[in-house]
Amino acid sequence: MSGKKSDDKSTFNTLTSLPGVGKTTAEKLIAAGYTTLAKVARASMKGLAAAGLSEALSRKIVAAAGNKAKKAPAKAKAAAKKVVSKTSTKAKKAPAKAKAAAKKAVSKTSTKAKKTASKATKVIIDKSAITRKRNAAATKKARAIATVTKASSKKVLSKTKSSATKTASKAKATAKKATKKTVKKTATTAKKAADSGRKMIKSPTLAEIIKRAKNK
Repeated sequence: MSGKKSDDKSTFNTLTSLPGVGKTTAEKLIAAGYTTLAKVARASMKGLAAAGLSEALSRKIVAAAGNKAKKAPAKAKAAAKKVVSKTSTKAKKAPAKAKAAAKKAVSKTSTKAKKTASKATKVIIDKSAITRKRNAAATKKARAIATVTKASSKKVLSKTKSSATKTASKAKATAKKATKKTVKKTATTAKKAADSGRKMIKSPTLAEIIKRAKNK
């Protein structure tokens, strides 16, 4: 049997799991070469006594180690089964988890796409609103210009009409004056001509006849 102490924590923990085995007893067992439950279960009373254990404790730990050694394969099997079951459950959950992750990703992408579309629509609507506003402003300006132009044309027309009326009135007055003057002149001329004609066709008096005869 080896007289060296083991620093293997796993071995130390295994031995201290036996009833009545503390730190000191575990170190004695390790020093004597009893490093596993199987070795302790096969140990003789003489060997354990040589390691410094009492007969009562030796019987107790041999029985306990035997029970644990028997249970170890079942326990290991159960542990392995548990691991397999856990792995199987994880494997089963993996597709569902992947499906859920994919669904979440699709949902996220869809939401992002909807937000992008909504944002784009908003930009288009905003641009349309700006365009409508600009068109409305341009229409208003055009109407204002048309109103000013109409008013200006009306004013010019009114001024032209007034000027034409004044010109016509002036021309009429001038024509009337000219006609009046012409009529007066014509009347004067006619009167003179009439007077001259009267003089020409006037019968000579007796005195004139005698005078003319004398002159001859």
